[in-house]
Amino acid sequence: MRLLFLITFILVAFTISGQSPQIDSLERLLKKEDDSKRRVELLNALSFEFFNYNVEKANATTQQALALARKNGDKSGESWALAYRGLYFFLNGMLPDARSYFEQSFSEGKKNKDTNLQTYSLTQLGNVYRDKGEFDSARLFYRRAESASIKGKDDYYRSVVKINLGRFYLVMNKPDSALVSIKEALVIREAAKDSILMADAWMLLGNAYRAADDFKEAERYYQKTFTLTKRDQIILADYLENMGEIYFRKGDFQLALSNWSKVLSYYRKYQYKYGLANLLLRMGTIFQELGYYDLASEYLNNGLKISEKANYQYLVGGIYHELAWTYFRTREFDRALENNRKSAKIFSKLGAGLELAGTWDIRGLIERNLRNYDSSLYYHKKSLEGRLKVGNKVDISASLFNIGEFYLETQKFEDALPYFSKSLKIDKTLGDNYGISLNYNRIGQIYTKLLVFDSAKIYLDNSALLAIPISSNEIFRDNFRSLAEYYEALGKPEEAIQYYKKYNMAVDSIFSKNTAQSLASYRTLYDVERTEQELELLNKDNQLSKATVQRQRVILFSVIAGSFMFLALAAFYYRFSRKQKRLNLALAEKNEEVQAQSEELMEGNEILAKLNLEIAKQKEEIETQAEELKASNQSIVTINEKLEDRIETRTAELKQAFKELDTFFYRSSHDFRRPLTTFMGLAEVARILVKDTAALELFEKVNENAKNLEKMLRKLQSISDIGAHELIYKEVFLKEILEIELDHWKDEIERKKIDTTISVSLQRTFYCYPALIKIIFENLIENAIAFCTTVSPVINLRAYEEASEVVLEVQDNGLGIEPEYIERVFDMYLRASEHSRGNGLGLYVVKKTVQKINGRIELKSVLNEGTTVRVFLPYRLD
Repeated sequence: MRLLFLITFILVAFTISGQSPQIDSLERLLKKEDDSKRRVELLNALSFEFFNYNVEKANATTQQALALARKNGDKSGESWALAYRGLYFFLNGMLPDARSYFEQSFSEGKKNKDTNLQTYSLTQLGNVYRDKGEFDSARLFYRRAESASIKGKDDYYRSVVKINLGRFYLVMNKPDSALVSIKEALVIREAAKDSILMADAWMLLGNAYRAADDFKEAERYYQKTFTLTKRDQIILADYLENMGEIYFRKGDFQLALSNWSKVLSYYRKYQYKYGLANLLLRMGTIFQELGYYDLASEYLNNGLKISEKANYQYLVGGIYHELAWTYFRTREFDRALENNRKSAKIFSKLGAGLELAGTWDIRGLIERNLRNYDSSLYYHKKSLEGRLKVGNKVDISASLFNIGEFYLETQKFEDALPYFSKSLKIDKTLGDNYGISLNYNRIGQIYTKLLVFDSAKIYLDNSALLAIPISSNEIFRDNFRSLAEYYEALGKPEEAIQYYKKYNMAVDSIFSKNTAQSLASYRTLYDVERTEQELELLNKDNQLSKATVQRQRVILFSVIAGSFMFLALAAFYYRFSRKQKRLNLALAEKNEEVQAQSEELMEGNEILAKLNLEIAKQKEEIETQAEELKASNQSIVTINEKLEDRIETRTAELKQAFKELDTFFYRSSHDFRRPLTTFMGLAEVARILVKDTAALELFEKVNENAKNLEKMLRKLQSISDIGAHELIYKEVFLKEILEIELDHWKDEIERKKIDTTISVSLQRTFYCYPALIKIIFENLIENAIAFCTTVSPVINLRAYEEASEVVLEVQDNGLGIEPEYIERVFDMYLRASEHSRGNGLGLYVVKKTVQKINGRIELKSVLNEGTTVRVFLPYRLD
């Protein structure tokens, strides 16, 4: 019963340690059982359990069951073994083989008048055609399975058909029909009081409600199954996958990815090809939404390889659709259009109306970017019309949004506003934070264009607030640009410039994250390739080992049989000799008997000769197998060498990229410093020559901003210096460095009336990199001055020994740091105080410098009382 449950519902096999108690029990029974028919039943039952833990072991037991059943003429056992063979090929994406076995099992079930087997086989044939995307054929087999289940009068099998029919309706985007079918199955299963079977129905009901855009009800049914996840690994897999879909629809992409990553590794391990390809598609979609386009392309193309090989046409169409989106967002419009046409052709052939409408929507976007505005609006409205027919709220919202985008881009703001408002209303009912944030942003843009500034600011602020929990780089980027345009239209250029800076930083951040994610994807793909190659070689070795063992068994049995025969002949000869001695006088009378015995002896010798010849042949075969095994081992060595070469090549490319980036960074910082120095010089000249008060104030602001930017460039240059290899290692004169730094900040210290002290008490000579020590003190002193108190400010600078380390200490009685920021003060660009006018790089530079010289850093701060920073450095670097 549970085997059929496993087969008919799309499986997820989870990694567990060891085997289940059922497997252990069945294996013990199998060892004791002598009856062939009973052994076939046990092997079939064992196959069921192995499908839940080890697909390849299930493959082996189904083969054994099929061979034993055919040998003993057990038609019933043979028919079910055929069905289980079909399951193995179905899970591995070999649909033609799966269909062949299911057709054979149905035929045998019909001969045996086994209506349960007929129901099961017809259901599985429906599943095969469903995965192929041949929906008319799938519907036909499900209907035939329903008829067979009614004849069989078995409630369980009737529920199985209805469950799979419900799943079929979901693929066809008919959630209402799916709900009817699944609820009928649930009534049957509730009567049976089997919690595992009920959980499967609950999970599928959740999917149906999710398809109907009722996420609250969907999540309620998913949570009903949660208590059973510890008992059944398949339910846990379904739970994680489907809750991932809920998180995705709500715009919580990180939680969705977390769930799907757990399930993905199990699909790979247990070779469930359809589930693996589908999950690669879903994860590729998320990476595309987050702006990680390289990573999205890698996942989608891997899913495409699996789907095309297995002929999963529905998934192939979906992957081409998402690839079209990916290339559209990277502005590769020719490739986007090519993939869009492929997906439209497949969905049109399959009769998938909702998916076809989706292809029209992205076609509209592509045409718009190619400036074919008439075609663009035509496809967008055609898509909306198709989606309204199906009634899927998520997709309707997407079409409304894209039409609004069309009118926004063509400067028809009054026409755009109603579409965004309708899309926003739908997204709010769905709880889709990603969609809500996007709509807020676009409505804010429109109000800015219409000069309705109060409304514009409200919508843009709401969009920014929602962008934080969903961590969407694209929304952050769009919001910064929209706010910059808002302040520019409002006549506030300083605020506008700040947001344009944030916009550029967001663009840079997207590039950096894309680079990091691409590197992670290459590592993941390498691991997957290596694992698949190891599995392939392991299977080959297993096959060689099995063949060798089989031949060795034949040789062993032959040798044993020959030995027994030889012993028997030896015993016979011994008895014959003794009888000859005793009956020497009667030799003539026994001549015929002796002749007969001689003939028997000759026959025995011939048999021994044949056995020796067979042994020689087996020995040659063993030697041949050994050569093949040696060749396989050499192949493994060659593959490993190629993989190592690939790693070395990619590592060299990465090092070269970092070298070029560092060179660019170094030169850019120097190039920027020249015009800044000119600005500051001009400002000083203007202070002398210009008499107009307003003009002097403007020059003072220019000078102040130039100095701030010059400070930031110094810090960026410090970061570059930290990574330099030509730093000089020598004796460090700490007191001299401290005096130089205080002199550098002399004007600022006198202006703020800060009392400073220097204390250096080292017993031994301190060796290090003076340039890096200077960077540490420069940034710590700057921070202490920037956040000093207005009443009797003090800065104490100390250097002393503690254990085997040199301690550099900067202590102030300034504003201090709020507790929630203390753990993050060393992060890049963090500004933990509203009084901060810096760039958020000071403490980050200090931390990187300390790490460079194998030191550690400690910060203690009390709000409104002061801050103490202690840096611990070794006397000598190893």
